[in-house]
Amino acid sequence: MEEPLLSAHVEDVERGPQLDSKDNAESIWDVMTFRSITSVMNHGIVKQLDFEDLLCLPGDMDPAFCHNVLSSCWRDEECRPEPFLLKAIFYAYGWPYLRLGVLKVFNDGLGFVGPLLLNRLIHFLQQVNKWISELIANATEKMMKQKDERVRRTGEILSHIRTLKMYGWEQLFSKWLMETRMLEVKHLATRKYLDAWCVFFWAATPTLFSLCTFGLFSLMGYQLDAATAFISTRRLSRFLQCSVSKHEENVILPGDGSNISPKDMAAVMNDACFAWSSSDDKPESTVLNHMNLSLPKGAMIAVIGEVGSGKSSLLCAILGEMKLIKGSIHSSGSVAYVPQVPWILAGTIRDNILFGRNYDSERYLNTIKVCALDIDISLMAGGDMAYIGEQGVNLSGGQRARLALARAIYQGSDLYLLDDVLSAVDAHVARWILQNAILGPLMSQTTRILCTHNVQAISSADLVIVLDKGEVRWTGSSVDLVVLSIFCAANSFLTLVRAFSFAFGGLQAAVQVHNRLLDKLIDAPVQFFDQTPSGRILNRFSSDLYTIDDSLPFMLNILVANFVGLLGIAVVLSYVQVFFLLLVLPFWLIYSKLQEFFQHKFTEHVTLYQRTSYSETVASLWLSLRLQLIGAFIVTFVAVMAVAGSRSYLPVDFGTPGLVGLALSYASPIVSLLGNFLTSFAETEKELVSVERALEYMDIPQEVMEESKAQDPHWPFRGMIEYKNVTMRYMPTLPPALRDVTFTISGGTQVGIIGRTGAGKSSILNALFRLSPVSSGYILVDGLNIVDVPVRDLRSRLAVVPQSPFLFQGSLRDNLDPLGKSNDTTMWEILEKCHVKGEVEAAGGLDIHVQESGTSFSVGQRQLLCLARALLKSSKVLCLDECTANVDAQTARLLQNTISSGCRGMTVVTIAHRISTVLDMDDILILEQGKLVEQGNPQALLADPSSKFSSFAKASTM
Repeated sequence: MEEPLLSAHVEDVERGPQLDSKDNAESIWDVMTFRSITSVMNHGIVKQLDFEDLLCLPGDMDPAFCHNVLSSCWRDEECRPEPFLLKAIFYAYGWPYLRLGVLKVFNDGLGFVGPLLLNRLIHFLQQVNKWISELIANATEKMMKQKDERVRRTGEILSHIRTLKMYGWEQLFSKWLMETRMLEVKHLATRKYLDAWCVFFWAATPTLFSLCTFGLFSLMGYQLDAATAFISTRRLSRFLQCSVSKHEENVILPGDGSNISPKDMAAVMNDACFAWSSSDDKPESTVLNHMNLSLPKGAMIAVIGEVGSGKSSLLCAILGEMKLIKGSIHSSGSVAYVPQVPWILAGTIRDNILFGRNYDSERYLNTIKVCALDIDISLMAGGDMAYIGEQGVNLSGGQRARLALARAIYQGSDLYLLDDVLSAVDAHVARWILQNAILGPLMSQTTRILCTHNVQAISSADLVIVLDKGEVRWTGSSVDLVVLSIFCAANSFLTLVRAFSFAFGGLQAAVQVHNRLLDKLIDAPVQFFDQTPSGRILNRFSSDLYTIDDSLPFMLNILVANFVGLLGIAVVLSYVQVFFLLLVLPFWLIYSKLQEFFQHKFTEHVTLYQRTSYSETVASLWLSLRLQLIGAFIVTFVAVMAVAGSRSYLPVDFGTPGLVGLALSYASPIVSLLGNFLTSFAETEKELVSVERALEYMDIPQEVMEESKAQDPHWPFRGMIEYKNVTMRYMPTLPPALRDVTFTISGGTQVGIIGRTGAGKSSILNALFRLSPVSSGYILVDGLNIVDVPVRDLRSRLAVVPQSPFLFQGSLRDNLDPLGKSNDTTMWEILEKCHVKGEVEAAGGLDIHVQESGTSFSVGQRQLLCLARALLKSSKVLCLDECTANVDAQTARLLQNTISSGCRGMTVVTIAHRISTVLDMDDILILEQGKLVEQGNPQALLADPSSKFSSFAKASTM
């Protein structure tokens, strides 16, 4: 079904607030003096204005009324052979504009009298202004480029400030930022000096003020003429004649495609190739190639593959974020996307989950429960109204991932794109989320596409997609994998039985059938010998098969083949029949309801905007009228006093006529000067707000930066770490993140820290790196209290791989070693240890350009590069904050081997969710709600069924 865009009826649009003609009738004097705005001005003096304080719109200015008038005229115009929007606009509003236009032409004509008399001076100054404006435009362009780069770098620093502090790179990035700022200031100075020349010419030629105003737009290189306006009108006219499709479908075709997706599929790709959009002229290289997928509605779909295989890119392609190079893609319904690196809104937990939706208490509580957030919220001061900082800085990685998942679930979308949401949480929380959220009732009727390495999630999936190097290698369900395994085992067993049967029978009938077997073998084709093992042939040839017909093996093979074929057909028919029973949801009804809601909200917001604009216009006219009256009064007063003085009506003589004329000439421009003074005063006050905001940030608390003390360049020597009764909280109003924690890590050992998300694992590292102050207790590294070490010096002596991998824009060499202390040979050796040497070589080597936030690499590859950066530091203490969460199991094992072999002699502190990560370590720490509840050797604790670690391990393997 289709309908015109401009099709609302008069009764469909709610009228906005209007003036009551009886209660708000104004006299002619009130209208001419704009007296109605006086009350608004009085309110504005004592308080900040609200929408209720603004002037109500007159009836003929109400957006709803104007919409109805224009709709009526447009319907009449649509009946014509060639409807034209400009005619409809003229019939609706043309006559009032014509009447005002006559007065406007007369007023503008008077304004041109003075400039026309100065034509020759204009020609002289025009060339000067043009030359200066070109210089200003050139300086502005260069300045804006440097400003954009500075803002980008500032955003990069703010987004990863915690990571930068842990690396001790604040001064390095600050230096880079200041270099960009100096270039920006250089071009800004050029522009300011040129602006000063402009002010000089403006002040030296006040009589040309009007002409400079009229010509400024053209002199700066822009052009606005009648043709441009009419072209825009024609485009708008064509737009209003377009139709709106009622189908909630999205079909993307690079050319003329005829592939139509079945209605029971959430997404279909037909030979689709995708690439990331590029702003430069470089040829686009495809990331996903020849994708042929049919993703059914209501299914749980698992996407698996190695790091960099294209899992995240597949979700982005379905989301429409990648450029389609070839083939077609079809998707339908609303989409919710949970990225691998969750985005968190600066606000309360409830704001993050609702995200603009109406509050439904039952769905809200169920969403919190299935995402395992209920316990975390109960421990927070303020519950779900607790304020979360930008990007969720006061939440753990697992809490951020679950919060992003809760937001998506609450939206109630048709299609969910989940990018490895289970990797950031520990095993039993991941199992809870999988069973109660992803497979639970809130999402059971939706389509879920999950990129994961979780074995339990893969086994629970209705469909499994295996990706390798941007291509689909295999698709099927987890049940298919189980059935296939059973078939393989049965086939192997039957083959073994058949081989022994033939061998036994051959021994009995060897003599009787020898001749016949020989004849058959002699006449057998060559392909038989190629396909049959020689050992089997020798068995047949030497066996006594007198009582067994020689055609029996052949017939048995045919029988087995036919049986398997019939069984496969039965399975396929049953599989297809189940999906044929699914019904297509009535999306068009939902769309109609949403469209009605949108039209109502649109009219409401337009009315508020028009009221604001109308009040601003009336206030400007109110001020202009009073300034003109003041100016007229002053000029009249000067003239009357001069006449009275010259006629000796007053005892005071005002001087010669020349002085009187001088006074009158100076009194004449007082109106414009008063207006300009008030405008510049208001603008200056507004601009000073920026200064006030900047000064506020100059008073923010600073990290304690002690004076640099002489430290042994080889400290820490062994990497021994001691926590003594450490209590730490992120804010004074929040509960402690660490509660009286005491433990010792011997130098050169590898220690794992495990616990539920939010238990305080990352807080251990925050305290060690002095990202948050310790409330009580102290921390020793090789016997030295870390508070006695300057904070930047401390962080520079420790190596870390943060939970959120950080790569900045620049070369890969700068990312690995920003301080330039390592040579290329060492870098390549470390990259090989971290198993990313091949990817770096294929991409172009150490000089390749890394995009902002490292988007040119997958999340797993980013973590591998961060590990390489940490190993290049050659520190005695290496801290790993769940560096294997976003990589597949094979890569995780390689990483563990690298850490075990390449970090000998170093103290390695690993925060982990996977039990397998800590099994081979020397010691483990188990945290619960900020407390250390258990410590010991993992193998010894695993053997003790009463230990916390044993229970944790059992829960993760269930």
